[in-house]
Amino acid sequence: MKILINAVSAVAGGGMTYLINLLKYLPDIMPEDEFLVTIQGIDLPDELYEKPNLIIRKISNKTSSENLIKRYWWENTGLLKLCKLWKADILYCIANMTPLVPAGISTYTMLQNVAPITPQTLNEVLKIEGIKPFLRMLANSILTLYAGIISNKVLVLSESSNSLLQKWLPNCN
Repeated sequence: MKILINAVSAVAGGGMTYLINLLKYLPDIMPEDEFLVTIQGIDLPDELYEKPNLIIRKISNKTSSENLIKRYWWENTGLLKLCKLWKADILYCIANMTPLVPAGISTYTMLQNVAPITPQTLNEVLKIEGIKPFLRMLANSILTLYAGIISNKVLVLSESSNSLLQKWLPNCN
């Protein structure tokens, strides 16, 4: 099986830790499968590049994870094209969002950040940071929930994250 892992959003902190741990063990646990990981210009441990069933592909920093529009543009053009060219069986998005257009293959999404779907967070962002950050967080909320709707599976990091997701999307897998 060919599994394409979209890790463009993993640039620091918990997202990086998750990605490194995933790539350290997953190729060894599933040696018959092939993994293609898309990342931005981040440094990963050298040992990951030595795994025979793991391909790490750096994409342009112009698809910045900090710019929602640029990231979404790449995920809805370049990522979908890569799924087809590589003939992926599964697309695994590790940070809340999937392409708007279904990839035509099984899609799994990791809900790593529950802030966008936490009503208190939205209220606080509006109150403290103003309208522009609030609108960005609102867009993240919509895109996160949309990912939950169109994904074949949604993975969560905790029971409390699952409970929060179930409040918004009761039928989410």
